[in-house]
Amino acid sequence: MDLHGAAQFRTLRGTMVPPKGLHFSNHKPHKPEEEMNVRIDRGLWPLLLSLVLALLLPSCGGGGGGGGDTPPTVTAAPSGVTAAASPGSATIIWSAVTGATSYNIYYSTTSGVPKATATKINGVISPRIVTGLTNGTTYYFVVTAVNANGESADSSQVSAAPTLAPPAAPTGVAATAGDGSASIVWSTVAGATSYNIYYSTTAGVTKVSENILRGVSSPHIVTGLTNGTTYYFVVTAVNTADEGPVSSEVSATPTPPPPTAPSGVTATAGHGEVTISWSAVTGATSYNIYFSTTSPVTKTTYLDKLTGVTTSPKIVTGLVNGTTYNFVVTAVSAAGESVESNQVSGTPTPAPPPPPSAPTGVTATEGLGEATISWSVVTDATSYNIYYSQTSGVTKATGIKLANRISPNFVTGLTGGTTYYFIVTAVNAGGESVESSQVSATPILEYVAFGDSITFGDGDNYPLDDTSDDGRNTGGGFEPILNNLLTSAKGVPHSIVNEGFGGYDSSDGLGVLPTVLANHPKATYYLILFGTNDANPSTNTPSGLGLSPGQPGYNGSYKDNMQRMINAIKTAGKIPYLAKVPYTLDAARIAAIQEYNQVIVELKAANGISVTPPDFYGWFQANPGQLADLLHPNGVGYQSMAQLWKNVLP
Repeated sequence: MDLHGAAQFRTLRGTMVPPKGLHFSNHKPHKPEEEMNVRIDRGLWPLLLSLVLALLLPSCGGGGGGGGDTPPTVTAAPSGVTAAASPGSATIIWSAVTGATSYNIYYSTTSGVPKATATKINGVISPRIVTGLTNGTTYYFVVTAVNANGESADSSQVSAAPTLAPPAAPTGVAATAGDGSASIVWSTVAGATSYNIYYSTTAGVTKVSENILRGVSSPHIVTGLTNGTTYYFVVTAVNTADEGPVSSEVSATPTPPPPTAPSGVTATAGHGEVTISWSAVTGATSYNIYFSTTSPVTKTTYLDKLTGVTTSPKIVTGLVNGTTYNFVVTAVSAAGESVESNQVSGTPTPAPPPPPSAPTGVTATEGLGEATISWSVVTDATSYNIYYSQTSGVTKATGIKLANRISPNFVTGLTGGTTYYFIVTAVNAGGESVESSQVSATPILEYVAFGDSITFGDGDNYPLDDTSDDGRNTGGGFEPILNNLLTSAKGVPHSIVNEGFGGYDSSDGLGVLPTVLANHPKATYYLILFGTNDANPSTNTPSGLGLSPGQPGYNGSYKDNMQRMINAIKTAGKIPYLAKVPYTLDAARIAAIQEYNQVIVELKAANGISVTPPDFYGWFQANPGQLADLLHPNGVGYQSMAQLWKNVLP
């Protein structure tokens, strides 16, 4: 059937198939979007409308009819699908599908990509980056193509496992040399979990260098290095994925530390100078001295300095007298300069005068327990020192020093009968002179003859020996004679002091003894002789023979009185010697005197007296012609007494 003229209609995107019995003139397939003009007779409109409805209803899911027509089609599934992993993402690529207007991506961590649980991304184009993925997890992907007729079947499945990218190379790398070490520092790298250090003695360090320190953090001290050798370092950052590239290379040359500061620093002022001394510092090759008139003085705040000083002490010259200078010392080595020592100070002063010359005209004169030292005045001397010793060859180093003395000077506290050696020096602001010539003196050895009238010398009728040769003892008795005998025999001066009291018995002697001791503090020995008056029948002092203190009859006895004398003399630091009571022509006294002499023997033993008492009793009993009267010796008798004492004295 031909349709002509009365009406026109347009079909879009497809070929219209006329129903059976309806003929379209010039019928041929039309391209999409092209128009087709059909002429229709007016009387055919109802039939045409029915035909259009019949064509449209099957495509809309309507009723039957037209069972033999071809259904609409969708596109084919995409092909050439690939997945490329990146950190936290995957890039999905596929080939374009003819007729597709868009594409969908489905993905899952389960192979097969079940769409019920898969994640869907609508309306994508190739390539597509799928983000938000977990590094280290495998993901599975399919792609579908979409057009107006629907969605294609799934493409072939592809997979990808995102991974973390290696960290970047560290920046800010620096190396600081130490003693056999180097400290390496760098800036933190994002995402890094640790760092590796590579180093070598050759520049151009890589990851294949022979020395590596793994798992370190900044800063890190590399130890075990050789001082004086240059080392080169690079650093890499590491994360769970891999190790990053090496950093820029840095280098360091380890060196030993500078020496320690000097210790024991002292400053000694002189004329326009100060002498600086210090203890040597291990490893130091030289020293620097910094000084200033202000305090504190340091290596950066000083008036002047001396460098390259090699030995201590060092004299700093050119200073102003009266001005105080402060000093510090540093030690220097190849590794550098130490910190400053403790500060010391010194104030230069004008030079003192030279020490005076040694004294001349030095003499020594003996005295009782002393020596008188005299010398001539020394020009410029302000004082003098005396040095003495019991050994010849005395010096300033070996002698006992007596400072600030003037001439004449009495050196006391000496032992009588002992020779002492003396030198004198002169002193001024410039110091002390050398020693004078040595002189010597032997202090007089003094004895005290303590007793009654026989000790005093009653009856002495020979005046020619009443004075000793040295003139020290006069008045008769045995004392001047004993002085001559002892001085001649022993070669040292003696003095035998006469402390005899006419009519005194032992009790009287005990009473006067404290006065005698006070009068003769320099005496060494006491020659005790009492008893003649104790034996006087009118006195009749009991002997106390054989008695001990506390026994009846002891107190007030001759023995008691004599023992108390011995005790007092010893307490005064003197040495007592006893003598037997002389024989007498007065028969009434003989028995008592004999007992007294037995007491003398007891007292010698009891008191440890070393000298045997001279036996005056036996002597005058055998030589009564040497008695001037019933009791007292004559001049010859006193000479005999002197000889008897000389024979027993040490």
